[in-house]
Amino acid sequence: AAQCARAYGARVIGVDTNPQRLKLAAAAGIEFLVDASEENVKAKVDEYGNANVSVVIDATGIASELKNSARLVRPMPWSPPYPPSPRLVILGSYTDPIVMDYDPLFMNEVDILFSRDTRPEDIRDMLNLLKEKRVNPNVLDATCYDASEAPQAYGELVEKKRMQLVFKWD
Repeated sequence: AAQCARAYGARVIGVDTNPQRLKLAAAAGIEFLVDASEENVKAKVDEYGNANVSVVIDATGIASELKNSARLVRPMPWSPPYPPSPRLVILGSYTDPIVMDYDPLFMNEVDILFSRDTRPEDIRDMLNLLKEKRVNPNVLDATCYDASEAPQAYGELVEKKRMQLVFKWD
């Protein structure tokens, strides 16, 4: 998701607690990284320019972290000109119930989007990005599975044993 956003011109902030995933983000070209286990994420994002954070993509899979992600979007001004509403995109696989603070979402008029899977046009866009070499699939920490192993593979994804899955279709 970060590579795609960057390919379309977004400034991307990578936040994680796992040093290996932060290394992967750096290899993917994400320039501003925050180790959430050692740094105050909100303060670091504000330092980078919170007024410009219009989209937050949460792919942690940790329901309790969504509250923190929602706090990272830029505030909505009280007077014109009004920018488009900031967005919180929930991209991970969450097994626990999602509970979020209403007030910050309401006050900043946050649009919440859920992404279950990809649509055909998303696949075409991704193939074009790959063809144009605007994203690098080699930096993904992906495990390749035969399509017949999909139930096992998705189980490992939900259990947080895998971060990315690639399927081989014959």
